[in-house]
Amino acid sequence: LFPDAQYVHLVRDAYDVVASFRDRWGYRSALRVARGDWARYVRAGRDFGQGLPAGRYHELRYEALVDSPEPALRSLFEFLGEAWDPVVLRFQDAPHDATERYTRFTAERRAAGGGDGAVYTSRVGAGRRELDPVLRAVVRKGAGQLLRELGYRP
Repeated sequence: LFPDAQYVHLVRDAYDVVASFRDRWGYRSALRVARGDWARYVRAGRDFGQGLPAGRYHELRYEALVDSPEPALRSLFEFLGEAWDPVVLRFQDAPHDATERYTRFTAERRAAGGGDGAVYTSRVGAGRRELDPVLRAVVRKGAGQLLRELGYRP
């Protein structure tokens, strides 16, 4: 359908994904994700990307966007063949077509995170801080190997 499409695969630490699922959809959903969904979906995305011609797949870490947004975004722009514009680092200051609901939601999230960035720093590491011992053990069992492969602490 789109023979020249470029794919960006955003990867986030399994512990944080599980914490987000627990908070949004409940404990049973978090268990399902911890047990294997996170690893299965991340691996499927990576396998898909490895099967593409060079220059068509880019893996981006959520944590890199938080820790070092400019290098992470510059790399993404280069991959996409787009000119770099530093205004992307100040998304909240630029005119855009965000709806009122989205604007309100992001303002609340930024306030809760104690910062003004559009990437929510408050949730990085939340899973390792907040998950109970059972969920942590299930994440280690279901995602530990892939976490290691990706350079995360299992």
